Amino acid sequence: MGNVGTIFILCLTLNGFYLISSKCLSHEEELVYQWVSVEFLWPNDTFKQEYIDTGKYIPENNAINGIKVYNDSVFLTIPRLKVGVAASLVMIDKTSPSESPGVSAYPSWEMHIQGDCNTLQLVQSMEIDPENGLMWILDTAYVPSSPIEVAKRCLPKIVVWDINENVEVYRYVFTKEVITDPFYLNDLVLDYGTQKEVQYVYMSDTLGRRMVVYNHIEKKDYVFFHASFERNMMYSNITINGVSEMVPLSINGIAISDDFTYVYYCPMASQTLYRVPTSALRNSKTDMNTAVQTLGSKDIQSDGLYFGKGGSLFYSTLGQNGVYRWDTITNTKEAVVTNATIEWVDSLGMDALGYLWFTSNNLHKYFKNGTTPGKSNYYVWKVYVGEKGYLDVPKRGPRHACSDTDSIGTHPAEINEKWVSIDFEWQSCKQLESAVESNTFIAKNNEVHGIRSYNDKIYLTIPREKTGVMATVGVLDKQIVRPFPWSAMNKIGDCNALQSVQSVEVDINTGYIWMLDTGKSCDPKLVVYNLKKNAEVFRYEFTANELGQKHYLEDIVLDYIDYRAAFAYISDSAGQKLIIFDIAKRIARYVTHSSMNYETQHENITIAGTQTGPHHKGIKGIALSPNFRYLYYSPLASTKLYQIDTSVLRNNRSTDADIDNSVTEVGNKDFPTSGMYSSQRGLYMTDLTKGSIVKWSYSASGSFENGQVPSKTEVTKNCLAQWLESPYVDENGNLWFTSRNIEPFFGNSTMAKNFNFYLWKSNIGESSYLSGQKREASFGIKPAGGAMPLLVPILWMAMKYIFIF
Repeated sequence: MGNVGTIFILCLTLNGFYLISSKCLSHEEELVYQWVSVEFLWPNDTFKQEYIDTGKYIPENNAINGIKVYNDSVFLTIPRLKVGVAASLVMIDKTSPSESPGVSAYPSWEMHIQGDCNTLQLVQSMEIDPENGLMWILDTAYVPSSPIEVAKRCLPKIVVWDINENVEVYRYVFTKEVITDPFYLNDLVLDYGTQKEVQYVYMSDTLGRRMVVYNHIEKKDYVFFHASFERNMMYSNITINGVSEMVPLSINGIAISDDFTYVYYCPMASQTLYRVPTSALRNSKTDMNTAVQTLGSKDIQSDGLYFGKGGSLFYSTLGQNGVYRWDTITNTKEAVVTNATIEWVDSLGMDALGYLWFTSNNLHKYFKNGTTPGKSNYYVWKVYVGEKGYLDVPKRGPRHACSDTDSIGTHPAEINEKWVSIDFEWQSCKQLESAVESNTFIAKNNEVHGIRSYNDKIYLTIPREKTGVMATVGVLDKQIVRPFPWSAMNKIGDCNALQSVQSVEVDINTGYIWMLDTGKSCDPKLVVYNLKKNAEVFRYEFTANELGQKHYLEDIVLDYIDYRAAFAYISDSAGQKLIIFDIAKRIARYVTHSSMNYETQHENITIAGTQTGPHHKGIKGIALSPNFRYLYYSPLASTKLYQIDTSVLRNNRSTDADIDNSVTEVGNKDFPTSGMYSSQRGLYMTDLTKGSIVKWSYSASGSFENGQVPSKTEVTKNCLAQWLESPYVDENGNLWFTSRNIEPFFGNSTMAKNFNFYLWKSNIGESSYLSGQKREASFGIKPAGGAMPLLVPILWMAMKYIFIF
């Protein structure tokens, strides 16, 4: 069982879509294969006996090292570190039911003739591009056990083999001028740069204490030397479960970031992790003294390294019997696997299903005393991390949908967070795997919408407009969404839980979050939760009479009277009406008006050059003036802004005529609006056609003066902000809003190669319309009729940390 650890996924494919950041609170490694000694699948018994008789096959000397996975095949390397290694590159069919399967010489027995420089001599590592099935085989050629004179040894080479076509497509033999004795080409990574084909290959030369570069564009090789490649004799002794071995080796493990920007490496006799920009390695004349960067200590010696899709650098921990992860973005490290029975984790690889594969081979015993008869010595493991390897599509990681990504305006907004797709905190990676397999979680369907904050915590809504949304309300934590208040309160189909929350409002005066659940198959409800006490205050289920036959609850604002939240106003875009909730009396009603209806001439909205629609949505975004005199609103399919007196809305005796007389057209916005928010100084609205936030300034009275055109300002604009939602002003003077690309939003494309969801932030130096309403005597909400607030049931509290789907 692995230790509790955290895995962040910055670009993962699940359900055919790339995730941004997944967090598993625990991991469970699985033993896939184990061998006492490696057995081959021989052409026939005579062939096998000949290998045994001539010493070409000594079972106990075949130690598994490297590993990569492609489709239904597992590829392993067995370097010729001792005599009797029958083949240096082998394959296992993943569908084999055996726990100790025979291995096949790959690509053929004819490609493993020792002493024939046209064949593979000693393969320590290989890499496979999952997109095209090309295997890049690094044949270091140097065979420590061989009696062949140094001058007659084969030169190292790279052989590119097409797995799908089973044919060699290219090879490169290194030059004697570059590969000089001593040498041992240990590991390799592929650099695609900005192209569709490999541009460079970087290799660690462990005995030569250098990094070798192969320029595939110009078909040439060169080498770099640097002090960071050298061993540190202080760390040359490796102790695993009480058994020590001197391993004074230099640069060994090597990895490359998924955007092909940095190469990471470390000597085996060292605890320090280094990196160097690929821009430096691509130039043979680079001064490495100015290029190498020291990242910090791993606190243990390592063998293999491997980079996932994003900032995840996985590395073996030899003295800690496992695999750790270094978050190269936050420069932090954490355990993925620690298991005392896993001795000498050697090589790492990743498959298409989110598994990290690795080998363990007891090398400290292999070199010291040999293998243990009757006991398994070589192992293949896998652990679900929900992440793919650095070479998986899209290569170079996700990109922005447009090129000019700088914001403009009076207060240009900056990207606070960005995602290809939203992901959540999971109790275990096994649970994530199960959710993916059952379509309980479909990554591409989780689309961020609303945003609010309180005490520096950011709350997001992910409406269940599509299937596979794990939680509809969450708290943001380093790109990860933690279900709020907890997982069980987001269980789909449980009408006691939140089903589909479009919007929330946070009352900064009380610390209450008002969650508007449009209901899906359950009745719509309003759930009020105390963020300070972590307890439900009350909930209200709307009746059919209060909502009508057609409804979709969009937005919510709070109306204060005498320093107390007295009413909540809720927009219903499908029913084209405004719902009025009397907080003290716990009753709801609705009003309608023609100004709340969508306009057919504006039902199609052009965003980023693409026409979307028809949008048959009425009143959507709503906001209150800071003096609480007016409610502002606009249908989605309209360009007009309206206001209505709150005095009329508060009065349950107001007639249709009263409503009609109270509604006023403030002005023509000339753009459709999905959301709006009121600060103390103005009304902030989304302009969908321009990808901007526009401010209409209030007069000194805290609202718009009748008959006067308000001052209009473009606050921020960015081509990345396509469908903008949920503008909001926090306690620190920051304007927040979300945006999402229109393609995944409207289901036309998953856009797996692009960032699709953004969280924006701009410091405008203003405060929310709710600011200044705090009074010591009015911290709570009076329960109706003296009734006590509905607290969270004990059962819910017991289930707080249990995932239920």
